[in-house]
Amino acid sequence: MRILLLLLASATRSAGYKISRLGPKGNSVPKVDGYACIPVPKDKLVAPGQRASMHIYDASSIEVVRHAQAHANSTYGQVVIDDAAMKDRRFGLLEVGSRIKLLSVTPSVHRDKFGGSSSSFKAEVIGVGLLEPAAVLQKMPFMTVRPADEECSLLCARRCEKRHGEASRARGFGRG
Repeated sequence: MRILLLLLASATRSAGYKISRLGPKGNSVPKVDGYACIPVPKDKLVAPGQRASMHIYDASSIEVVRHAQAHANSTYGQVVIDDAAMKDRRFGLLEVGSRIKLLSVTPSVHRDKFGGSSSSFKAEVIGVGLLEPAAVLQKMPFMTVRPADEECSLLCARRCEKRHGEASRARGFGRG
């Protein structure tokens, strides 16, 4: 009996923390078109292969993480808002972004500068690829983008080589 309880406890611990269990019972996370993204400053962008710790506390970012866990194999995007466009009072994104994979999520508390507190999460993440946003599909309740067509870009040379074989190598997209 003790071994069974030990196995059950270890399986529960390794399953990870799902943010979606915070919502009301039966409140599923709706699937939306596009790739869910969190806007970040350029210097905070997580590069492919880089690990980072993130403190997620604003409502839209929490929704991105919930959506990633429910519909996208715990992956989401980071995009960079174009500062030059903001100076002209318009919205735009830079053509660079990162695909992020959640490794672990744990509950936390965010304390603001006025002494208030709210539920938040600490997340361990890793960059798993590049993201080139082609269009913003929605801004609320969280941002989603349509990634640029990567069919024969340098970002997917291996996939392209498998898909198109010799033709892709002849165009310069293959290895060798």
